[in-house]
Amino acid sequence: PVPKSMENMVPRLGITETEFDLREISANQKVSRTISMTNTGQEPLHIRKVSTNCNCVVTTLGKDTLQPGERTELAFTFDPKGRRGIDHKHITIFSNDPINPVRTIVVRSSVR
Repeated sequence: PVPKSMENMVPRLGITETEFDLREISANQKVSRTISMTNTGQEPLHIRKVSTNCNCVVTTLGKDTLQPGERTELAFTFDPKGRRGIDHKHITIFSNDPINPVRTIVVRSSVR
């Protein structure tokens, strides 16, 4: 645990969006989005790992180390080929943020 007085001193992972609703998408078309991430803390932030719960989601991370105030992009592409109906995928980000070391982004869609 981090004392309240130290919360602004440690690395902090700020994410613009933690949920994406792709709405209705075609099974024949890949969909890409970008997530903006910022180190809102006072120490370097290290993104240790980015994983997904399906090999149908591919991620590309701009930088894995962010200095205080620095920003990077995490791009992801979802390939719904062979899927039908309501779909939920997760992108999990592991970092050295001691308050939220694991962050999950939910990607929802309805594949037709």
